[in-house]
Amino acid sequence: ANLGKANLSKANLAGVNFTRANLREANLFEAKLVKANLRSVDLSAAIVSSTDLSGAILRDANLTNVDLSAAIMTGADLTGAVVVQARMQGASLGGIDLRGMDLSDVDLSGA
Repeated sequence: ANLGKANLSKANLAGVNFTRANLREANLFEAKLVKANLRSVDLSAAIVSSTDLSGAILRDANLTNVDLSAAIMTGADLTGAVVVQARMQGASLGGIDLRGMDLSDVDLSGA
């Protein structure tokens, strides 16, 4: 699905399957993506701040330059995700395994 630049702010998208979707530059501010399947999704330059991604699958997702500030990511699966130049200030990262991830230029202050 091509949802690039879509405004999905505050939408309830819990459990939705977005596998391989283009969400580049999308606005997902305060959206509910609990247990959503975001495998291989392009979220580059998207606004995902204050979004609930608890238990979401983000395997192999492109999170380059994404705004994840204050996002709730407890238990999310980021295996193989590209998280370069992301803003993750104040994000809740409980239960996430960051070993082996490229966190180049990622701002994790307050996370």
